[in-house]
Amino acid sequence: MVSQVRQTSKSYSTRAFLRPVSEVTEKWAERFVVGDYVKELDALYRQRENVLLPVPVAVDYCTATFKGTSSKADLEQKLILLRKIYR
Repeated sequence: MVSQVRQTSKSYSTRAFLRPVSEVTEKWAERFVVGDYVKELDALYRQRENVLLPVPVAVDYCTATFKGTSSKADLEQKLILLRKIYR
């Protein structure tokens, strides 16, 4: 299935998404607390197309959002790729 996922213009590595689902790779974003993650995860899973994302993957996505090192467009492309991988 992963081989069917086409690389986006930013060329995201699918290897980064092939790690064991139980492993959270990103450290929690500084200055953010559990409540911030709960709110962000709640908003993420409210969108029907995200319900199949494993929680550790969603937490990684939230961390990337909180860190602010990626543009909104880059985060959206990452989310689209994650949706394709985990459908």
